[in-house]
Amino acid sequence: MENSAHTQALDLINSQHIMTLAVAGHEQPWAAPVYYVYSSGCFWFFSSPQSVHIYNAIPGGRAAAVLHSNSSGWKDIRGLQMEGIIEPATMDADSIKAFSKYILRFGFASELLPEFIAHPSIRDFESAFRARWYRFIPGQAYFMDNSSTFGSREPVEICDTR
Repeated sequence: MENSAHTQALDLINSQHIMTLAVAGHEQPWAAPVYYVYSSGCFWFFSSPQSVHIYNAIPGGRAAAVLHSNSSGWKDIRGLQMEGIIEPATMDADSIKAFSKYILRFGFASELLPEFIAHPSIRDFESAFRARWYRFIPGQAYFMDNSSTFGSREPVEICDTR
């Protein structure tokens, strides 16, 4: 039986679209929001290889990430806090599966490149948007939910079952 924190964490992952990545490297801390899709146990996203959050994370890839829902009061704060690594995606089956999910989830690609949608490919997307396909691989993850207690935080295992 799945615990409620695990179920709530997966619901949050699937209901949100933006993850904030935080890195501290080259003596410069930085946080940046990215559109993500969750697939094969990883959070996949596009970003410029020159962006501070990529430059500071690679090599080594250590990063923190957070997702949270909007809230208007402290009791409504729910989120997922994670530590893990950022790495360039390889062109394997997991990467291609995640890319297909990303294209379906985010319609902006068809608005910007209508001809691209007929035959989407990661390389074409990277070229058109001058971005690279990355993945955040979570290590430790904690689901936080202030509705139960202020500062409530519970470790969760997040793995993709879809």
